[in-house]
Amino acid sequence: MENFSLVLFTVFLQSAVGLMLITAVWSFADNEHTTQLRLPIIVSAALVTIGGLASITHLGQPLRAFNSLRMIGSSPISNEILATGLFAVIVFSLIAIYSLSKPKIENVRKILIVSTISGIALIAAISTVYQIETVPAWNTPLTTISMFMTAAIVATTVAAATKPGILFNSLFCAVITLSVFTVIMTAIHAQGLGLLSGQALNLLMAKVALIATGGWIVMTQRFHIAIPLSVVILGELSGRIAFFQLL
Repeated sequence: MENFSLVLFTVFLQSAVGLMLITAVWSFADNEHTTQLRLPIIVSAALVTIGGLASITHLGQPLRAFNSLRMIGSSPISNEILATGLFAVIVFSLIAIYSLSKPKIENVRKILIVSTISGIALIAAISTVYQIETVPAWNTPLTTISMFMTAAIVATTVAAATKPGILFNSLFCAVITLSVFTVIMTAIHAQGLGLLSGQALNLLMAKVALIATGGWIVMTQRFHIAIPLSVVILGELSGRIAFFQLL
């Protein structure tokens, strides 16, 4: 697939933002221990690395990315590159801190808050790139909503799977419901424009099925967290492939 590198870049970066978000929330729940926060940070760094490498392969000449930084503020792609770099620096700074010493929870918490804010800015910057008037299927608020939903579903999947309870389970169910609703509205919007192919529809249906499966796994608590997390990310990848087929 021609745009598969962009599929990986957008989904993995947004998933990393979701992980950093829930890690920031956890940092306020434990005032003593920082060890349990290390794993989601490492996974976030891995997702950022894979997504970043995927985006580089999409560029014919990667060094041109530095030239595009001259247009920060006026170019959506320049803003996206800057936001990606900033988020990556923050994530890897946390990795470095954990590697050098056992950090204080106060310091980790501050960096996690900054990472969450920069992550939200990153998703906003990415979604702006695809708000293109010449691509009517993308030029809709559904594009922005779906990209934020990727982060939300990853965050709530991890939360509900690791700390089950009324709050996180309710949030998880609400996010799944909103995600499915977004898929339905996307399909209706694309169909109205005559751009919804059979393959794209199948991919959107696969996304719904995978998200529902991930939800069932989380609620039954039968598997390790890696299983439902992988399933919902696969669902997001399926939906994003469909997104790029609406060109």
